[in-house]
Amino acid sequence: MDIIETFEKVTGFLKVQNTTEARAYLNRIEDKVPDNGAVQKFTGQLYQWIGDDAKSLKYILRARELLPEDMSLLLTLGYHYLDNGAPKIAADYFDQYLLTEAPTARILCFLGRAHDYNGEKDQAIRVLRQAVEMMPSDVESQLHLGRVLMANGKYKDALDCFKTLSFFHSDNIIIDLSRRRANALLKGANEVTDIGRAAEPATVVCVKYGTKYGANYVNRLASMVRRQSSVDVDFFCLTDDPAGLEVGIRTLPLPRMNILGQDISGWWQKLAMFREKIDELGSHLLYFDVDVVITGSIDPLLFYDSDFAIARNCYVPIFSSSVMRFKNGSWPCIWSDFSQINAERYGGDEIWIASKVPDADVFPDDWCKIYRLHAAQAVPEGSIVVSFGGEPNPGDYPAPWVENYWY
Repeated sequence: MDIIETFEKVTGFLKVQNTTEARAYLNRIEDKVPDNGAVQKFTGQLYQWIGDDAKSLKYILRARELLPEDMSLLLTLGYHYLDNGAPKIAADYFDQYLLTEAPTARILCFLGRAHDYNGEKDQAIRVLRQAVEMMPSDVESQLHLGRVLMANGKYKDALDCFKTLSFFHSDNIIIDLSRRRANALLKGANEVTDIGRAAEPATVVCVKYGTKYGANYVNRLASMVRRQSSVDVDFFCLTDDPAGLEVGIRTLPLPRMNILGQDISGWWQKLAMFREKIDELGSHLLYFDVDVVITGSIDPLLFYDSDFAIARNCYVPIFSSSVMRFKNGSWPCIWSDFSQINAERYGGDEIWIASKVPDADVFPDDWCKIYRLHAAQAVPEGSIVVSFGGEPNPGDYPAPWVENYWY
């Protein structure tokens, strides 16, 4: 099979999100890629699409040497560094591009995101406003502007963003939930506030289902929890298969169906935690996804005095369900109202949770970080938890620091 045929195969696999086969085919031609700028560029972009960052960067940098006049490579490098925890470098590449090329709403949106993730909130707002002025109907620009405005206490301005989007996209669920969140904040909900210490620690809970993550992920999560807490912690795993879990990890079975008798699978299993009060667990639950890495003392999370608190989503103005603390049995509607129709409509558990609890408290931003955005280079200062959504997983040891924490 020649290079052109391989590229066609790879793009076909990527269109159906089969990154495993795409990577396998692309790896077969690594030693056959000619030292041609256009081919090096396309190979690098395919690896970028797959998520193989090291190989992508190698080819893109070589293409940059061979095609110094190709300004689009500056954008490709910007995307790489934005997605690998180096937003300042990403912003520099986007700025270099804009020195010679006309701005678009998309480029300004990515530049604004880079400033946001680098902690430069005022610059982020300024650039994102430019993107919105250029294209008021652009969903990504408006949502990210609204997200940054909410994080900076400008709830009315954020609500105006979402209202504008609703005019163009009346049936978009994320926009609707963003409006509801902004309204909740205007009415006094807590946004990024350390609201005190509870009298008792929460019970730590995780959910393992299917074969995507092995028992070692639960065992290592339990190990990290115990090392990173100053009090004895009850650790439970809700699972369909307790095989391989270490002694000391208590288990509870997962329901196979929702209350309507419909099969549930995938991330929807997480919703089973929100059933009527689960007697085996404590008064409050602290939930972690099994693929997080704990990087600091979890005491602030264990004792966070809220009946529902959750991590912020760094992409859209709702939540990330990778870390949650909530009162046992206090939100049964999250489970009881769930159906296959809602699964199809909402598309993800955190979107569904946001629809039921738009006024949830949000943990301080420094506590919960995302690997690709904040931690690909080093452990973020002040972080407690680093979440790994999609690839890579902690078990891939994508950065040297992971090995020092994930065990």
